[in-house]
Parts: sequence; C-alpha cells; structure tokens
Amino acid sequence: MSEISKIQERIDRDLYTVSVFGSSEALYEQMYDDIESLLILFRAKRETVLIQDIMRELAKRRVSTSMHYNVEKKQCYVDLETMAKSELHLYEDGMLHGRYQYEKIIDLSQNIEEIITELCHEFNNALHGRGYCQQEWADLCRERGIKLEMWM
Repeated sequence: MSEISKIQERIDRDLYTVSVFGSSEALYEQMYDDIESLLILFRAKRETVLIQDIMRELAKRRVSTSMHYNVEKKQCYVDLETMAKSELHLYEDGMLHGRYQYEKIIDLSQNIEEIITELCHEFNNALHGRGYCQQEWADLCRERGIKLEMWM
C-alpha cells in the first residue's frame, strides 16, 4: 500500500481521533508525519534534482561534501562541509539547515547550475565575515562572480 493510500485510509476511516492515538500529542504527531510525507511525495513528483546529483556536480568542482542520514527526519542530507563559521546541511526535501536554527528551502526544481549558484550565496552567508572555510567553496564562488564577505 502506498504512503498516499495509507493516509487516505486514515482520512476515510476518520482515524484522526484522540481515541485511536491515545493522546492529542500522538494525534498531532501522526498528522504532522502524514503532512510531511505528502510534501516529500509532492516534491518528488515534480522533476527535481536529487542531492546525489548536487554532490556529484560539487565533486566535479573539487568541493568536498558528505552524505548522512538524520533518523529523526527520516531523510538523507548532504553536509556541504563549508568549514566556515556556520555549517550547512541540505536535505532531500530541499530544506537547507544552518547554524542558529537557520532554515531555507532550496528549490530543487531549478537546474543544477542555479542550485549551485544559490548554494554559493548560502556559503557566503555562512562565513559570517570570517576568513576560514573550505577553499574549494571560495574558489567556486569567485568563479561565479560572487564576492566573498570576509572581514577577519
């Protein structure tokens, strides 16, 4: 049974009730999980760039990245390994997480070059003016005409 079918069955049987889940917290958690699953499926239905494709393109440009799995979010993510003041993690659903609860949606339906340029801008923001970072990221930004903001 597909994820959408399971969610539809819960809706049809009116299973979104506290009596089935035992508490309102469990009810809201299930509803949140269902909504999150639908969003992931919806985004996957569109033609999107996969995070593996982003890793491959960055590797071609000698930018080091690594892939990890977040058990809580049930998603893989790419650690962009900025080696800067702020870390950046790009999740399968396009959510970019950084330091201080920074979050931004990266539109994975863009072409790969647009995504990489957007990630370069995010890298520049992650520097927070510091002069330390992964040099390959800095080189990639400069190749794309992005002036890095390094004050220290």
